[in-house]
Amino acid sequence: QPVLIRLGWHDAGTYSVEADKEHGWPLCGGTTGSIRFKEEMTHGCNAGLSLAYDLVKHVKDEFPEISWADLFQLASAVSIEACGGPFIPLRLGRKDANTKEDCTPDGRLPAAGAPFPDGAPTAAQHLRNTFYRMGLTDKDIVVLSGAHTVGRARPERRPFGKEHTKYTKNGPGSPGGSSWTVEWLKFDNRYFKDIKEQIDEELLVLPTDAAIFEDEGFRPHAEKYAEDQDAFFKDYVESHLKLSEPAPSGRESPSCCHPATPHEPDPLGLHPACEQRHHIGCPATHPTRIYQWPLNTTACQMCGDGGDPCYPYASMRIPSVIDIPFQPFCRCLAMF
Repeated sequence: QPVLIRLGWHDAGTYSVEADKEHGWPLCGGTTGSIRFKEEMTHGCNAGLSLAYDLVKHVKDEFPEISWADLFQLASAVSIEACGGPFIPLRLGRKDANTKEDCTPDGRLPAAGAPFPDGAPTAAQHLRNTFYRMGLTDKDIVVLSGAHTVGRARPERRPFGKEHTKYTKNGPGSPGGSSWTVEWLKFDNRYFKDIKEQIDEELLVLPTDAAIFEDEGFRPHAEKYAEDQDAFFKDYVESHLKLSEPAPSGRESPSCCHPATPHEPDPLGLHPACEQRHHIGCPATHPTRIYQWPLNTTACQMCGDGGDPCYPYASMRIPSVIDIPFQPFCRCLAMF
């Protein structure tokens, strides 16, 4: 499951605000599903992600209506929750890049150590160059780094880490690699505690990890998350959604094909006008391609409001990506 988190992250992490303004979608990068093409999958930072692609491909084969871009992000969000992390109320509706010409150039993802592809003199500057390019902030940099609380780095894929440690030599899964935390399949705030303490030589600390406590701008956020897991979870959800739905300030995500609306999607199924939970029988009509926009609802049976658009959601509280029922839900349906 950690490799599925990385798959979604790496499809999203190529976004560029400036490229979006100059070239638009999909050449701006971001959540376009372009990582499925060999030209992007073979980028240096994507080593090993073909295994994650193979895991989700059969889901796409069974549910062709969902886009690759949505599937990669959904697999990432579900894996975080399955590892004990927060529920991420992910919106669906992303369009797919169609050809290899839509792939972004290599070097947009954050590197673990020097030499950095952007020529940055320090790890902190490299992180800022990379994340600021996506329109993200210092807080986003630190909280998203916390996703390293799960997973391992394998030296055969990247020049970091050990062949195995006492925490990875017996698996679970294929043995080997170096983990950032002892319980590397548990999503919690242990990453921040371990990076701060650095008392266990068996645990991995990359230059970009160390930077979150060494840099004066990053340190207050890292200290906060080391002390308060609830704060980490809350801020992680916000930053993960920003990463998963990239867009310049003031307009909708370029990789989502739904129009701007006056209401944010509500995973609890509360109608924005009457603020009451709607029963399952609330009528809704959907086009043939259930994950494409626009979707429309008939008038709300409780308040009569017929102007609110329909939001598709997937049922994400499922422990295995294989078992996810990709069913659309309008915002007039009660979500549990």
